[in-house]
Amino acid sequence: MKKKRKNILIITIITIIFIIGLFCFIYRIGPIETATVHTLPTLVHSRLSLSPDGKRILFSVLGDKANSRQGFDIFAVNLLTNETNQITTDGTSMRPIWCRSGEIIIFESNRHNYSRIAQINIDGSGYSLLNAQGDTTDNWIDNFPKYIPDAQKIFFCRKSLANLENTSDTEKIDYSASIVMVNEDGTDEKTLNSGDVWWYGRWDITADAKQLFFIKDGDVFAFDIENQSLGRLSHGLDVSHIDFTSVDGGKILCLVSEATQENKNVKSVRVITLPTLHITTLISNEIIDCPVWSHNGKKVAFTSFKNDSCWRICIINENGSDCKEIANGRLPIWLKGDNGLAFIRGRTTIFLVQWDIPGEKQIFPSKVQN
Repeated sequence: MKKKRKNILIITIITIIFIIGLFCFIYRIGPIETATVHTLPTLVHSRLSLSPDGKRILFSVLGDKANSRQGFDIFAVNLLTNETNQITTDGTSMRPIWCRSGEIIIFESNRHNYSRIAQINIDGSGYSLLNAQGDTTDNWIDNFPKYIPDAQKIFFCRKSLANLENTSDTEKIDYSASIVMVNEDGTDEKTLNSGDVWWYGRWDITADAKQLFFIKDGDVFAFDIENQSLGRLSHGLDVSHIDFTSVDGGKILCLVSEATQENKNVKSVRVITLPTLHITTLISNEIIDCPVWSHNGKKVAFTSFKNDSCWRICIINENGSDCKEIANGRLPIWLKGDNGLAFIRGRTTIFLVQWDIPGEKQIFPSKVQN
């Protein structure tokens, strides 16, 4: 019995010495650093944003319920390393875009009761409203920012709240809005037009910031910013989306409804060439979404809904030839040099497809650096 007690005492002493030694070791080297792995989020259904150097992508995700975050936050992911950094943590932050060669991020923020355009440094510091006076009234919302680097101008959509509240009938809501132009430092704010633009981002700006293209009553209009003149570019097309490229004098990519009684979602992709206004149909009689020009204006990427209930990323030449299916997913953007595409799959994952590298690369979700 004494021998047994002696053995138990020896084991206990050895265990205590081991625990003390382990504690001292950890204290000397410091705690082991670990990265937080976020649960699968819900991605905002808006376009990804590629940095000017082509190395990073901005996007917004819905906060983890486990961390009691119900708002959307902005993240940036490095396309080479998959390193992901969280930039915002307060309120809801959506539709981020790069500004000033990637030094600043412009985005929608609801930290001020209603949506306003805000700016923040890439490391998450220096948050401020683009227009410091924008928080003095609650009778409008600002969203859908665009940055034109050559002109150093920021454009965004401003919508009065007068006809958005106190009604449950969506058919009676007035979705018209105005486009506002401001310097990249937030000064010299100007309203370009009054209530001509359909609210949900159906507009685009030329690279020299001299013309505004927008959709009104289903057709495409051009507004000359310098001369304050308005022109109509189409008649009876029923357009729901446009994307402009200045290549070859200017071409406007249009998503046009071709609804039938059998299928109300059928659309076509057409191109309006400037200044002749010649219209070319690239693809028709499909359920199509999110067409976007390549950087060189020679190809178009879009998503097509097939009979197997799956969204597919496709590309097609500017003349409508050589249509190819690339991958399953939605909301494509072109990589730098048109060397591939980034896109969202299933609202939870971001992938890359590069022409010179076989297969796909998942770049998000990944480990998030604290």
